[in-house]
Amino acid sequence: MMTSPRLLLHADITPCHLLGSSRESVRQMDIMWCRGFLKQVVRHSSSAARIRAGVLFDVDGVLLRGGSVIPAARRAIRKLVDQNNNFLFPVVFVTNAGSCLKHHKAQQLSRLLDVQVTPEQVVLSHSPLHMMKSFHDKCVLVSGQGPVSRIAHTLGFQTVVTMEQLSEQHPLLDMVDHNRRPTTPPSPLQSLPQIEGDQPAGFC
Repeated sequence: MMTSPRLLLHADITPCHLLGSSRESVRQMDIMWCRGFLKQVVRHSSSAARIRAGVLFDVDGVLLRGGSVIPAARRAIRKLVDQNNNFLFPVVFVTNAGSCLKHHKAQQLSRLLDVQVTPEQVVLSHSPLHMMKSFHDKCVLVSGQGPVSRIAHTLGFQTVVTMEQLSEQHPLLDMVDHNRRPTTPPSPLQSLPQIEGDQPAGFC
């Protein structure tokens, strides 16, 4: 019999929304992750030997509006690349979005901004979750939009249960959608693995 979920992952999350963690521990996790990420970006920069600065771009409302480029954004990006279209500084693209994989977002930015953006330069809302290694070997319940199972596996989580799977196995948990309620109960022979986790984690 499946117990109540202890760990809930949502595709649109940030580390500051980890519940069950003290404010100080979350702050330390933010600092550790940022330091590690910036080192990774510097390693991928063509100008690493003479770096004196870096640029972080918010994507939504700064570079893009919906699926369109904000007019001045492409011109601003052109000022940050050399004649070979390589960035002069470490450049990172940050977004609260989390309903896609990093390489898909990198491809979108490359196409719209007319510059090569690598997955290593992209920070999505769920990116810091790859640091939660203590949960990677546990069964986790994931919620959100997009390919949530693939996202979770890419982040390192090995055993994933989606909200759709949970709803199918326990249809009466959904007390809102009367149209989806089954006329016959699900087979008792079907079961989902037990959801594990030492502390709850909520993602908005």
